[in-house]
Amino acid sequence: MRVQVRTRPNSIKPTISVILIDWSVRESFHSLRYLNEQTFPRERTELIWVECYNHYPDALRKAVKDASHPAPLDQWIVLDRSQDTYFHKHELYNAGILAAQGEICVICDSDAIFAKTFLYSVYLAMRSASHRVIHVDEVRSESRQFYPFNNPTVHDFLGAPGLMNWTGHTTTGLAATHDRLHELNYGACMCAARRDLIAIGGADEHIDYLGYICGPHEMTFRLVNNGHREYWLPDEWIYHAWHPGQSGARSYGGPHDGRNFSTRTLELQQNQRVQPWVENAAIRMLREGATRPASELLQQLGALDRREWREPEKSLLPVDPVELVESVNGYNILRFGQMFVALAQSEGAFSREKLAARAFADGFVVSSVEAAKREIAKGRSSEAHISRVPLPRHVGVRPETRATFSAVTPASPPKAAKSKSPAIVARAGRRRKRAARRLDRRAATARLRLRSRLAADLGWLFYRAGNSQRALRAFNEAIEADSENVAARRGRATVSMAIGRFAESLADFRVAINQLSTDRNMRAKVLAERAWARYFLGESDEAVRDFSSALEDARRAKRSLGAEVFKGRCWALADARRWREAMHDFKHYKQMRGRAVGASPFLRLIQLRLSAFEGRMRRFKRRVHARISGARSDDRDRWASAPARVSR
Repeated sequence: MRVQVRTRPNSIKPTISVILIDWSVRESFHSLRYLNEQTFPRERTELIWVECYNHYPDALRKAVKDASHPAPLDQWIVLDRSQDTYFHKHELYNAGILAAQGEICVICDSDAIFAKTFLYSVYLAMRSASHRVIHVDEVRSESRQFYPFNNPTVHDFLGAPGLMNWTGHTTTGLAATHDRLHELNYGACMCAARRDLIAIGGADEHIDYLGYICGPHEMTFRLVNNGHREYWLPDEWIYHAWHPGQSGARSYGGPHDGRNFSTRTLELQQNQRVQPWVENAAIRMLREGATRPASELLQQLGALDRREWREPEKSLLPVDPVELVESVNGYNILRFGQMFVALAQSEGAFSREKLAARAFADGFVVSSVEAAKREIAKGRSSEAHISRVPLPRHVGVRPETRATFSAVTPASPPKAAKSKSPAIVARAGRRRKRAARRLDRRAATARLRLRSRLAADLGWLFYRAGNSQRALRAFNEAIEADSENVAARRGRATVSMAIGRFAESLADFRVAINQLSTDRNMRAKVLAERAWARYFLGESDEAVRDFSSALEDARRAKRSLGAEVFKGRCWALADARRWREAMHDFKHYKQMRGRAVGASPFLRLIQLRLSAFEGRMRRFKRRVHARISGARSDDRDRWASAPARVSR
């Protein structure tokens, strides 16, 4: 095993560790470029690349050794497994977890495209609630215009044809109302606290997870069994462009349910298991409290004998998923087993169930690629059209799928016969006791909610009186009593913004906005407040989006937010150099204030620039004031005793 580490500037400890894995299959390493362009601070980010075999690409050598490299890599781990050993992704995950120095581990697709806000969204979601395991869905494209990879933007990717699971606003998985287990891409991206991953024993290295039927979601299921909550980001995605062999065609994998979801993972929902079936020895030492350095633990992981992972054809089954072969005249030609399906791109993503139900309106079922091209030229009059061609028997759900579901689905208990036996009387008594406990819990919940409202009102009084620290303590008490108290969330976000804790402020604003999804009037106010926070933080584009969303919600609620919102959006647009739009908002703001706007375009531009300069000075003053206030409060809390802090 070889481990190469890049020297971090000023020895700053990272907050987020991104784990990217490879088994000598990646042609392009573009994910490093996108992850180096995040709005989240780069010095707080750690990028780890874990390679299974003896593979040393020049692109990764330069990313580690070259000090001026535009997309640097922090750690490069090569396990040096022999070529006759089949790759085990879970072992690579464990190597990344051992090497990670950040509090949050992000395990994601190593050839994905990432928006600039990706890591920032993950950070805010992790900070907004404890005991969370976060997933990010993946938008996939069948278009070949990005291969060889040409570094498209997210806007270019979403604007190109061939998107398989995009509704126009979100993914089909997030929009699905049934069977989300298969509609969502559980293997695309998973995020959790490193200490929580170590506490459950890391990734399970059972032989059933060898090859392609695996993924980080196996750890998600065990974290949920351990008391965590699974959460999918509703407004952030990663993006995957087409490349040859992207489905892992004609490879091997363990037992699955017929749709490439591991049966061993599905069984975790029934047996409530927390620890893995096969725990990595190095992870076990770390879980049991070993203080050995990460480099020594990695060397121990690399020295493990993996002879049981050789000759996968003896213990695994062939995995032969649907594979895109070619795109012709608006049709995608897909290989499905021994047959080929030419499906119109307007029909969306292919699925075995929709084909068996003849739910596709425009497509052809043939035996070769050449036959597919001929039938496409004939059009709907072809005898191979999906509306009239007889379908092979294997198109329906596989027999082993039914067996799997019957194995993992518990049988319904038999109904008890009507009787007045002592057992029935005892059960009735237990039901009455449970009902009494539920009533007690409801009463306790009502008391906590009342306490939360009173603490929130007290927090607002302290804030208006200028005592930010007391206000923050009151809002914290209110949220501890009732996490659904929107007024407390909004108040804590406002105080955090006033004392310079912008990241915490944005996290609370995000939670409050999600809770106000049905109240457009209040949601518009909170969006405007978050927009000001983002403006003071320097995120001009995000501030513009929030101001625009606030105005749209206020318009639908038939309310007015006042002139200050137009002024804020005007300043944010000016910072983003969008002068034409800024001029429109500036004129609207002046008219709402009852002030005249210069007739000459030159004079209007001068007025706009002066106003934008006023905004920048206000932002600078706010940052200086917040930094001074934060330093003073930190000094008071550091030196004052606990009784003194309580008395204040």
